[in-house]
Amino acid sequence: MTFDAMLSALSRHLYLPPHYQHADGLDIPAGSFTLHIRQQDRLVTLFIPLGDIQATSLANMADWPTLQLSNTDERNTLLWAREWLDKLNQDIMVDLISRMLHQAQALTLDSQPSTTLSV
Repeated sequence: MTFDAMLSALSRHLYLPPHYQHADGLDIPAGSFTLHIRQQDRLVTLFIPLGDIQATSLANMADWPTLQLSNTDERNTLLWAREWLDKLNQDIMVDLISRMLHQAQALTLDSQPSTTLSV
């Protein structure tokens, strides 16, 4: 399956508007996040910019493909995963997208400053 065919099938399966898919890949807005899917030399990368968060360990490293955290600079962290196109299918992609969005939400909730009210 080609990258474009996989993205088209994924878009139909997830009922995404056609404009989410473009020449570079697919961008899926989900609340305060945008999940980006790109491909270069048959290596597919999914990533979500998380902004300025305190990096922690990820929930379950046993899942495949493995989710990774990287600091792009001192104020931006990326949650990302990468796998060869020929190892991916629609079910794996749907699962991976779901895992990434849940992990992004958990990481950003954990990083929100807590406030203490004094009475």
